[in-house]
Amino acid sequence: MKKIIFVFLVLLMAFQLTACSSEASKALREANKAFENENWTDAQVAANQVILNYPGTKEAEKAAKLVEEAGKKLDYEEAEDLVTQAEKAYSENQWKVVINSFSKIEKLAPESDLVDRAAKWNDDAKANWIRELSSNMQNAYTSGDWQAAQSYAADLIQYFPDTDEAQSAKSIQSEAKAKIEEANIAAKREQARSKLRISRCWVNGPDSAGGYELYINYENKSDKVIKYFRFGVTFYNAVGDPISTWHINKIEYCEDTGPIAQGEGMRGNSEYWGKFYDSPIDHPEIVDVEVEYMDGTTWELSDEEISYVQY
Repeated sequence: MKKIIFVFLVLLMAFQLTACSSEASKALREANKAFENENWTDAQVAANQVILNYPGTKEAEKAAKLVEEAGKKLDYEEAEDLVTQAEKAYSENQWKVVINSFSKIEKLAPESDLVDRAAKWNDDAKANWIRELSSNMQNAYTSGDWQAAQSYAADLIQYFPDTDEAQSAKSIQSEAKAKIEEANIAAKREQARSKLRISRCWVNGPDSAGGYELYINYENKSDKVIKYFRFGVTFYNAVGDPISTWHINKIEYCEDTGPIAQGEGMRGNSEYWGKFYDSPIDHPEIVDVEVEYMDGTTWELSDEEISYVQY
Protein backbone atom coordinates (compact mmCIF):
# COMPACT_ATOMS: atom_id res chain seq x y z
CA MET A 1 0.00 0.00 0.00
CA LYS A 2 2.81 2.39 0.91
CA LYS A 3 4.50 1.60 -2.39
CA ILE A 4 1.37 2.49 -4.31
CA ILE A 5 1.05 5.81 -2.48
CA PHE A 6 4.69 6.63 -3.20
CA VAL A 7 4.26 5.93 -6.91
CA PHE A 8 1.12 8.05 -6.95
CA LEU A 9 2.93 11.00 -5.38
CA VAL A 10 5.81 10.70 -7.83
CA LEU A 11 3.40 10.70 -10.75
CA LEU A 12 1.53 13.66 -9.30
CA MET A 13 4.72 15.67 -8.93
CA ALA A 14 5.75 14.81 -12.46
CA PHE A 15 2.35 15.93 -13.74
CA GLN A 16 2.61 19.21 -11.85
CA LEU A 17 6.11 19.85 -13.16
CA THR A 18 4.98 19.11 -16.70
CA ALA A 19 2.01 21.45 -16.30
CA CYS A 20 4.24 24.15 -14.83
CA SER A 21 6.73 23.76 -17.67
CA SER A 22 3.92 23.96 -20.18
CA GLU A 23 2.59 27.18 -18.64
CA ALA A 24 6.09 28.67 -18.49
CA SER A 25 6.70 27.77 -22.13
CA LYS A 26 3.40 29.38 -23.12
CA ALA A 27 4.27 32.57 -21.22
CA LEU A 28 7.72 32.66 -22.78
CA ARG A 29 6.22 32.24 -26.26
CA GLU A 30 4.07 35.31 -25.60
CA ALA A 31 7.19 37.27 -24.66
CA ASN A 32 9.02 36.06 -27.76
CA LYS A 33 6.06 36.97 -29.94
CA ALA A 34 6.09 40.53 -28.60
CA PHE A 35 9.83 40.70 -29.26
CA GLU A 36 9.41 39.45 -32.85
CA ASN A 37 6.77 42.13 -33.41
CA GLU A 38 9.29 44.72 -32.12
CA ASN A 39 7.11 45.54 -29.14
CA TRP A 40 10.15 45.82 -26.89
CA THR A 41 8.38 47.14 -23.81
CA ASP A 42 5.66 44.46 -23.99
CA ALA A 43 8.36 41.83 -24.45
CA GLN A 44 10.14 43.03 -21.32
CA VAL A 45 6.94 43.01 -19.28
CA ALA A 46 5.98 39.50 -20.42
CA ALA A 47 9.51 38.14 -19.90
CA ASN A 48 9.68 39.60 -16.40
CA GLN A 49 6.44 37.81 -15.56
CA VAL A 50 8.04 34.52 -16.62
CA ILE A 51 11.01 35.23 -14.34
CA LEU A 52 8.68 36.13 -11.46
CA ASN A 53 6.21 33.24 -11.83
CA TYR A 54 8.59 30.44 -12.81
CA PRO A 55 11.90 31.06 -11.03
CA GLY A 56 14.69 28.53 -11.53
CA THR A 57 13.28 27.17 -14.81
CA LYS A 58 14.93 27.12 -18.22
CA GLU A 59 12.13 29.39 -19.39
CA ALA A 60 13.05 31.96 -16.72
CA GLU A 61 16.67 31.81 -17.81
CA LYS A 62 15.68 32.46 -21.45
CA ALA A 63 13.33 35.22 -20.31
CA ALA A 64 16.18 36.99 -18.54
CA LYS A 65 18.14 37.08 -21.80
CA LEU A 66 15.05 38.35 -23.57
CA VAL A 67 14.70 41.21 -21.06
CA GLU A 68 18.31 42.19 -21.74
CA GLU A 69 17.91 42.08 -25.51
CA ALA A 70 14.68 44.08 -25.41
CA GLY A 71 16.43 46.64 -23.24
CA LYS A 72 19.16 47.03 -25.83
CA LYS A 73 16.55 47.53 -28.54
CA LEU A 74 14.83 50.23 -26.47
CA ASP A 75 18.15 51.92 -25.83
CA TYR A 76 18.95 51.86 -29.54
CA GLU A 77 15.60 53.44 -30.43
CA GLU A 78 16.16 56.16 -27.86
CA ALA A 79 19.65 56.73 -29.24
CA GLU A 80 18.18 57.03 -32.76
CA ASP A 81 15.84 59.76 -31.52
CA LEU A 82 18.80 61.52 -29.94
CA VAL A 83 20.72 61.41 -33.22
CA THR A 84 17.79 63.14 -34.92
CA GLN A 85 17.70 65.66 -32.11
CA ALA A 86 21.45 66.25 -32.34
CA GLU A 87 21.30 66.76 -36.11
CA LYS A 88 18.53 69.34 -35.77
CA ALA A 89 20.33 71.10 -32.91
CA TYR A 90 23.55 71.21 -34.93
CA SER A 91 21.77 72.93 -37.81
CA GLU A 92 20.44 75.52 -35.34
CA ASN A 93 23.81 76.11 -33.61
CA GLN A 94 22.53 74.68 -30.34
CA TRP A 95 25.91 73.33 -29.33
CA LYS A 96 25.02 72.34 -25.77
CA VAL A 97 22.12 70.19 -26.99
CA VAL A 98 24.40 68.46 -29.49
CA ILE A 99 27.03 67.69 -26.84
CA ASN A 100 24.50 66.44 -24.28
CA SER A 101 22.76 64.30 -26.91
CA PHE A 102 26.04 62.72 -28.01
CA SER A 103 26.94 61.89 -24.42
CA LYS A 104 23.65 60.03 -24.01
CA ILE A 105 24.06 58.24 -27.35
CA GLU A 106 27.45 56.90 -26.24
CA LYS A 107 25.89 55.48 -23.07
CA LEU A 108 22.81 54.00 -24.74
CA ALA A 109 24.42 52.47 -27.84
CA PRO A 110 28.20 52.57 -27.32
CA GLU A 111 29.12 50.12 -30.08
CA SER A 112 26.56 51.15 -32.66
CA ASP A 113 26.82 53.09 -35.91
CA LEU A 114 24.89 55.91 -34.23
CA VAL A 115 27.97 56.99 -32.29
CA ASP A 116 29.95 57.42 -35.51
CA ARG A 117 27.10 59.35 -37.13
CA ALA A 118 26.91 61.87 -34.29
CA ALA A 119 30.64 62.11 -33.53
CA LYS A 120 31.45 64.79 -36.14
CA TRP A 121 28.59 66.99 -34.96
CA ASN A 122 29.85 66.58 -31.43
CA ASP A 123 33.44 67.53 -32.30
CA ASP A 124 32.35 70.60 -34.24
CA ALA A 125 29.87 71.58 -31.52
CA LYS A 126 32.60 71.47 -28.87
CA ALA A 127 34.93 73.72 -30.83
CA ASN A 128 32.15 76.15 -31.71
CA TRP A 129 30.73 76.25 -28.20
CA ILE A 130 34.12 76.91 -26.62
CA ARG A 131 34.60 79.90 -28.90
CA GLU A 132 31.06 81.11 -28.29
CA LEU A 133 31.21 80.73 -24.51
CA SER A 134 34.60 82.44 -24.28
CA SER A 135 33.44 85.38 -26.39
CA ASN A 136 30.15 85.78 -24.52
CA MET A 137 31.91 85.48 -21.17
CA GLN A 138 34.41 88.22 -22.01
CA ASN A 139 31.71 90.51 -23.42
CA ALA A 140 29.49 90.01 -20.38
CA TYR A 141 32.37 90.67 -18.02
CA THR A 142 33.42 93.82 -19.90
CA SER A 143 29.86 95.18 -19.86
CA GLY A 144 29.43 94.43 -16.15
CA ASP A 145 26.83 91.69 -16.60
CA TRP A 146 28.26 89.58 -13.77
CA GLN A 147 25.47 87.00 -13.67
CA ALA A 148 25.87 86.21 -17.37
CA ALA A 149 29.67 86.15 -17.12
CA GLN A 150 29.46 83.71 -14.22
CA SER A 151 27.02 81.49 -16.13
CA TYR A 152 29.21 81.31 -19.24
CA ALA A 153 32.27 80.63 -17.10
CA ALA A 154 30.46 77.81 -15.28
CA ASP A 155 29.66 76.06 -18.59
CA LEU A 156 33.27 76.32 -19.74
CA ILE A 157 34.52 74.85 -16.47
CA GLN A 158 31.92 72.06 -16.43
CA TYR A 159 32.10 70.92 -20.04
CA PHE A 160 35.71 71.72 -20.96
CA PRO A 161 37.69 71.50 -17.69
CA ASP A 162 41.04 70.70 -19.31
CA THR A 163 41.12 73.61 -21.77
CA ASP A 164 42.95 76.91 -21.46
CA GLU A 165 39.58 78.64 -21.78
CA ALA A 166 38.38 76.88 -18.63
CA GLN A 167 41.38 78.14 -16.67
CA SER A 168 40.59 81.71 -17.72
CA ALA A 169 36.95 81.08 -16.85
CA LYS A 170 37.86 80.16 -13.27
CA SER A 171 39.43 83.57 -12.75
CA ILE A 172 36.48 85.40 -14.28
CA GLN A 173 34.01 83.28 -12.32
CA SER A 174 35.72 84.24 -9.07
CA GLU A 175 35.78 87.93 -9.96
CA ALA A 176 32.16 87.89 -11.15
CA LYS A 177 31.08 86.21 -7.92
CA ALA A 178 32.76 88.96 -5.91
CA LYS A 179 31.09 91.63 -8.05
CA ILE A 180 27.69 90.00 -7.56
CA GLU A 181 28.21 89.92 -3.79
CA GLU A 182 29.20 93.60 -3.86
CA ALA A 183 26.07 94.44 -5.88
CA ASN A 184 23.86 92.49 -3.47
CA ILE A 185 25.35 94.31 -0.49
CA ALA A 186 24.89 97.67 -2.23
CA ALA A 187 21.26 96.86 -3.01
CA LYS A 188 20.56 95.85 0.59
CA ARG A 189 22.30 99.00 1.83
CA GLU A 190 20.26 101.24 -0.44
CA GLN A 191 17.04 99.48 0.53
CA ALA A 192 17.75 100.02 4.24
CA ARG A 193 18.76 103.64 3.69
CA SER A 194 15.56 104.29 1.76
CA LYS A 195 13.64 103.64 4.99
CA LEU A 196 15.76 105.07 7.80
CA ARG A 197 18.79 107.20 8.53
CA ILE A 198 20.62 107.45 11.85
CA SER A 199 23.02 110.33 11.44
CA ARG A 200 24.48 110.38 14.94
CA CYS A 201 24.33 108.71 18.35
CA TRP A 202 26.41 110.13 21.21
CA VAL A 203 26.65 110.97 24.88
CA ASN A 204 27.19 114.35 26.51
CA GLY A 205 28.89 114.53 29.88
CA PRO A 206 29.79 114.11 32.51
CA ASP A 207 27.81 116.86 34.22
CA SER A 208 28.60 118.11 37.72
CA ALA A 209 27.00 115.00 39.22
CA GLY A 210 28.84 112.61 36.89
CA GLY A 211 25.82 111.93 34.66
CA TYR A 212 25.84 111.32 30.91
CA GLU A 213 23.02 112.27 28.53
CA LEU A 214 22.24 109.92 25.61
CA TYR A 215 21.31 111.51 22.27
CA ILE A 216 20.30 110.13 18.88
CA ASN A 217 19.52 111.85 15.59
CA TYR A 218 17.43 109.90 13.10
CA GLU A 219 15.09 110.48 10.15
CA ASN A 220 12.20 108.46 8.77
CA LYS A 221 13.03 108.02 5.07
CA SER A 222 10.08 105.72 4.38
CA ASP A 223 6.72 106.86 3.04
CA LYS A 224 5.12 104.97 5.94
CA VAL A 225 4.42 106.72 9.23
CA ILE A 226 6.39 105.42 12.22
CA LYS A 227 4.39 104.61 15.35
CA TYR A 228 7.32 103.64 17.57
CA PHE A 229 11.06 103.94 17.01
CA ARG A 230 12.96 101.68 19.38
CA PHE A 231 16.69 101.37 19.73
CA GLY A 232 19.19 99.80 22.09
CA VAL A 233 22.74 100.93 22.82
CA THR A 234 25.72 99.48 24.63
CA PHE A 235 27.99 101.96 26.40
CA TYR A 236 31.76 101.65 26.20
CA ASN A 237 34.50 103.04 28.37
CA ALA A 238 37.70 104.71 27.17
CA VAL A 239 39.54 101.41 26.74
CA GLY A 240 36.81 99.86 24.55
CA ASP A 241 35.13 97.60 27.10
CA PRO A 242 31.32 97.48 27.38
CA ILE A 243 29.87 98.95 30.56
CA SER A 244 27.32 96.77 32.36
CA THR A 245 26.44 99.04 35.26
CA TRP A 246 22.78 99.43 34.34
CA HIS A 247 21.79 96.18 32.64
CA ILE A 248 23.05 92.62 32.83
CA ASN A 249 22.80 92.28 29.03
CA LYS A 250 24.76 95.54 28.67
CA ILE A 251 22.04 97.11 26.50
CA GLU A 252 20.05 100.24 27.32
CA TYR A 253 16.73 100.31 25.44
CA CYS A 254 14.92 103.52 24.44
CA GLU A 255 11.68 104.29 22.61
CA ASP A 256 10.44 107.32 20.69
CA THR A 257 6.67 107.61 20.19
CA GLY A 258 5.17 108.85 16.91
CA PRO A 259 3.47 109.61 14.73
CA ILE A 260 6.69 110.25 12.78
CA ALA A 261 6.06 111.02 9.11
CA GLN A 262 8.51 110.81 6.23
CA GLY A 263 11.32 113.34 6.72
CA GLU A 264 10.63 113.64 10.45
CA GLY A 265 12.56 112.22 13.39
CA MET A 266 14.98 113.76 15.88
CA ARG A 267 17.61 116.38 15.18
CA GLY A 268 20.11 118.28 17.30
CA ASN A 269 20.41 117.94 21.07
CA SER A 270 17.13 119.34 22.30
CA GLU A 271 16.00 115.94 23.65
CA TYR A 272 17.89 113.11 25.27
CA TRP A 273 17.18 109.75 26.90
CA GLY A 274 17.86 109.83 30.61
CA LYS A 275 21.09 110.36 32.46
CA PHE A 276 23.46 107.56 33.22
CA TYR A 277 25.78 107.55 36.21
CA ASP A 278 28.28 105.41 38.12
CA SER A 279 30.77 104.76 35.32
CA PRO A 280 32.59 107.05 32.83
CA ILE A 281 31.13 106.61 29.31
CA ASP A 282 33.33 107.17 26.29
CA HIS A 283 30.75 106.44 23.58
CA PRO A 284 27.59 104.43 22.81
CA GLU A 285 27.13 101.88 20.03
CA ILE A 286 23.72 101.07 18.55
CA VAL A 287 23.14 97.31 18.76
CA ASP A 288 19.40 96.98 18.28
CA VAL A 289 16.81 98.88 16.21
CA GLU A 290 13.13 98.12 15.68
CA VAL A 291 10.60 100.27 13.82
CA GLU A 292 6.86 99.81 14.22
CA TYR A 293 4.65 101.54 11.65
CA MET A 294 1.12 102.88 11.92
CA ASP A 295 -0.09 100.24 9.42
CA GLY A 296 0.86 97.49 11.90
CA THR A 297 4.01 96.29 10.14
CA THR A 298 7.38 96.16 11.89
CA TRP A 299 10.98 96.22 10.76
CA GLU A 300 13.59 94.65 13.03
CA LEU A 301 16.97 95.60 11.61
CA SER A 302 19.75 93.04 11.25
CA ASP A 303 23.29 93.88 12.35
CA GLU A 304 24.17 94.67 8.74
CA GLU A 305 21.14 96.92 8.32
CA ILE A 306 22.00 98.79 11.53
CA SER A 307 25.44 99.55 10.08
CA TYR A 308 23.94 100.55 6.70
CA VAL A 309 21.53 103.16 8.12
CA GLN A 310 24.23 104.94 10.14
CA TYR A 311 25.66 107.55 7.80
